[in-house]
Amino acid sequence: MNELDNTGIIKKRRSKSIQSNTDVNLREDACEQIARFFYNNAITLEVAKSDDFQKMCNLIAQHGPRFKPPSYDELRGKYLRQQVAETKESMEEHKTYWKKQGALS
Repeated sequence: MNELDNTGIIKKRRSKSIQSNTDVNLREDACEQIARFFYNNAITLEVAKSDDFQKMCNLIAQHGPRFKPPSYDELRGKYLRQQVAETKESMEEHKTYWKKQGALS
C-alpha cells in the first residue's frame, strides 16, 4: 500500500497561496497605475465603463508581460490614420442608410 505524502499537498497549497498573493499584488499595482494614468491626464472616469477600455485591458492582458505600448509616433501616425479611415467608412455607411431612409436629400 502507498503511504499518503502530506508534504506534497502542503507544498502545493503553499505555492498556490504564494501565486495567489502575487496575482493580487500585481493586479493592485496595475489598478493603481491605471488610476494614476486617469487622474494625471484628466481623463474622465466614465471612460472606464467604455467597451473600448475593457477591450484594451483584455488585449494587453492576453498579450502578456512583454507587451510594448504604441509609441507617440505610432499613435499620431499609423493608428490615427487607421481610426480616421474607419470613421470615414462608418460615416459613408450611415449616409447610405440615411439616403435609403429618405433622411438625406
